[in-house]
Amino acid sequence: MVRLQQFRLTAMVLPLLFLILAGTAFARPKLVQSLGLDVWKMRQLEEEMQSSRKLSYSLDCQSHDIQEIITLNQIILTDLIAGRLDLTQAAKQKWELNSVHDFYHNYLNRTSTATGYEAKTAHDLITQACEVCDPNDRPFLAVRLENQYEAEYGITLPQ
Repeated sequence: MVRLQQFRLTAMVLPLLFLILAGTAFARPKLVQSLGLDVWKMRQLEEEMQSSRKLSYSLDCQSHDIQEIITLNQIILTDLIAGRLDLTQAAKQKWELNSVHDFYHNYLNRTSTATGYEAKTAHDLITQACEVCDPNDRPFLAVRLENQYEAEYGITLPQ
């Protein structure tokens, strides 16, 4: 009989102590931490979550900026192919848009032997325009853009 009473008391006290501890941990995490009972390391987890949120926000902003640059580059290329922009205008716009990015400088240096970044950008635009335009229009587009390149930069298009 005594053992049954002890078991009942233990069965009531242990869950009650656990609830008190859990409530204290939720209400006063510093107290639980100072007592050495913070087995989940809540403060560290909260700091990691805050750091992850900041990183996620930063990556979202960078992704949005990159998407915007890609869209604007596509508009410039489409306008060049359609003839709404001549090669010089398109090269200046694209260079203004991308010149702040080191990766664009490196890309141009790898892909073009032209002198000057605007000429390299024009060369890159010609290459891209010929790749994405209608295959039936490609010869006419290539001649038009090469003539504009030679007229503006005074040199033949680098190969």
